[in-house]
Amino acid sequence: MKTLLKSFCVLVTLVFLANISIAQDNNSTKNSDQEKRNTPYIPDNTPRAPVGTQNSIPFMTNCPPSENAGGICLKIPLDATFSVHLFDGLGCNAPASPTDPLQRNDDDVTLAIPLPFTFTLYGTPYTTVFINNNGNISFGADFCTFTPFGFPSTGAALVAPFFGDVDTRDTLSGVVWMKIEPSRMTVIWDRVGYYGVHSDKLNEFEVIISDGTDPLVGIGNNVCFSYNDMQWTTGDASGGIGGFFGSPATVGVNAGDGINFATLGRFDRPGTGYYGPGVDSNGVSYLDCSTFCFDASGAGNVCPIPAGFPVGPVLVSPGDVYHAVYSMLAPETSQITTGGVSGVPANMTVTITNGITATFDVTYDPSCSDSGRHVVCFTGIDNATDPCTTTVCVIFEVDCPLPVEMSSFTYAISGRDISLIWSTATEVNNSRFEIERSASNDWQQVGVVNGNGTTSTPNNYSFVDRGLVSGTYHYRLKQVDFNGNFTYHNLSNEVIIGVPTRFELLQNYPNPFNPATKIDYSIPYDGKVSLTIFDAMGREITKLVNGDQTAGYYSVNFNASSLASGIYYYRIEVSGSNNFVDSRKMLLVK
Repeated sequence: MKTLLKSFCVLVTLVFLANISIAQDNNSTKNSDQEKRNTPYIPDNTPRAPVGTQNSIPFMTNCPPSENAGGICLKIPLDATFSVHLFDGLGCNAPASPTDPLQRNDDDVTLAIPLPFTFTLYGTPYTTVFINNNGNISFGADFCTFTPFGFPSTGAALVAPFFGDVDTRDTLSGVVWMKIEPSRMTVIWDRVGYYGVHSDKLNEFEVIISDGTDPLVGIGNNVCFSYNDMQWTTGDASGGIGGFFGSPATVGVNAGDGINFATLGRFDRPGTGYYGPGVDSNGVSYLDCSTFCFDASGAGNVCPIPAGFPVGPVLVSPGDVYHAVYSMLAPETSQITTGGVSGVPANMTVTITNGITATFDVTYDPSCSDSGRHVVCFTGIDNATDPCTTTVCVIFEVDCPLPVEMSSFTYAISGRDISLIWSTATEVNNSRFEIERSASNDWQQVGVVNGNGTTSTPNNYSFVDRGLVSGTYHYRLKQVDFNGNFTYHNLSNEVIIGVPTRFELLQNYPNPFNPATKIDYSIPYDGKVSLTIFDAMGREITKLVNGDQTAGYYSVNFNASSLASGIYYYRIEVSGSNNFVDSRKMLLVK
């Protein structure tokens, strides 16, 4: 493992020779492996223009802080949330085994992959992307060229974290993984080898693309290149000897118009020597444990990006001081954002600090005289030649609930049921208690218990929350008076539903049902669980559960909207340190 760890962000202004060349192979030609081996390598000696600062990734890079620590170098590490996306088997070389679940191949490409966001490359928006095995992703068409060339070039719209001749057919090589999230897509080449079928040296790198609004990539950035251990540069068919020299690997982005591009440089040898974005002879170890994030959208002036603002109304009660910091960020690092605010109510203070990020430090300490709804609007305007303004309005609701004096609020657990018990000493204008539960900071109402209006005598209340799965829960009471004012009373302790003591498959509820029902079961030991639906003839309809589960209580919903009325059966099988099998009958009536 190489030991040199460099800074994630480098700002340099260097002028070197750019790399404009013609690919050794043709993307439209689907070559066999034998044809590839027999294709002579012709070094590219095309004259190149200087690389300006606007095309230099070291100059453009604007890296947000990495969320990773402990020696993890990739900005988004490979984990179980990634998947192997199927290559189409029609690339320059078909996969070594079409049935290989890991899709090992040389020069293969994927079909078009839909994006849940719009990625803009030098002014052109794209909503689909192709993953190409050879260290790049492309837009508009797949790209199986294996001999890398310098940018800019015509024809191929590419984002290339390491455009080189990747070959994953050796079982000691890793493969290509991907993950798509609402505002970003991540592709990882996990410890991949090089052509032909070599795994003595392995590279690990990733590319992240976004719509420019993803905080991890950096607001305003839409591309990140991230590297772990980089050990080779060149495949055998591109003049490589032992993984080096020959045609250099290319790191950069290319609009495909022969004009717009950005490059970190080309890499053809071992070592850490880095001589600039216009040089072909950089050392590949320079990339080790580095990240470069930048904007390749070419979108022009981008309006300030709001952050930290609440999604819905802010509920504030007298005596509970509200404090928050909102911000407006100018994505362009050369710009300044100036903040403004209007509609500030009494007892609220807003301190504004201007800069690349304008911040709004908000403190609100209302009294009952401030009861009602207040709309406060925050603005951020950048100092571009053609300025752009962003406005976000926040609703503050001040309630002054009539008092209900609580004397106790406790709970009791029975299996998977939780009983909440509370008492009041006095009540004034008390309409009801709304019971709310949270398992992951998202509160939801699970029940309502009527109050006793106005009374000076003690009252006892209870509510049972039934059929919970194993886990940790929090509860609170929302006490609402007849005027709509409310306040919260929190249960001081978290409530834990543990694991059951015995196997159990319960009767579905409701039963009969139309069209949906719920099936509960409990397993006291970890094991592989299969929950299967059968029709009256014993034919399998569907598997609701099929995988490993830890000991606990579980609930599964079954929707039979596509099935005919009749009798159906559900069967559970648990295998592990202790085995369990049971089945029950249910009736669908439409």
